[in-house]
Amino acid sequence: MPNTIQEIAKHLGRPLDTACTLIENILSIPTKKLGEMLGDQVSYWQWENRLKIAEKVAAKLKARGISSRQLPRDFVVPFLRNCGDAENPDLQEWWAEMLTSSIQNSSFCHIAFVNILQSMAPADVKFLDTLISGEYIEPRNQIGDIAKATKLSAEQTNISFHNLERLGFFTPTGRRLKDFAFDFLTACYPYPEKIEKYKVMQSKLETHIVAD
Repeated sequence: MPNTIQEIAKHLGRPLDTACTLIENILSIPTKKLGEMLGDQVSYWQWENRLKIAEKVAAKLKARGISSRQLPRDFVVPFLRNCGDAENPDLQEWWAEMLTSSIQNSSFCHIAFVNILQSMAPADVKFLDTLISGEYIEPRNQIGDIAKATKLSAEQTNISFHNLERLGFFTPTGRRLKDFAFDFLTACYPYPEKIEKYKVMQSKLETHIVAD
């Protein structure tokens, strides 16, 4: 099989030494092998992640006494396609919870949940878990307190907040989670009792009619 990288360089009519060096550095794969290996390696890696998630789902179903069943393909296909990119154990746990919830309750077979989780990084999961697990954190202290609790940098925490804000988790003031955020968390978050506790805490907050 001809080296794909060499073929691309020939087609472009210029050397790709700098680009190849960069790819070698970020993937730890020699570019002379990349053309032949990358497709298979990525596919192997994705299926390894999918199987890890499936094992988690099987364990959750068994623990809850639930039988697996057929789900809509327009939910399952995007789910399988996107969950394969989740290598982080925390993200895998959320993907597994989503599929388990969907098997248990067909209302959770919603493509929006797949799209949201696919757009979340491990830091975003840590952010939400810390927010929901701890005492209510005021917006003026939110970034610093969550960064301290998660050991993320202030910059990482700030990026996570803005990503979650972009995905529609927060009201305009950033003081509350929206109802849709709670729907998503009910489908994906592995600790439902913490969600209910957080809802109670949030309900005690003063309401800002115009901005909130």
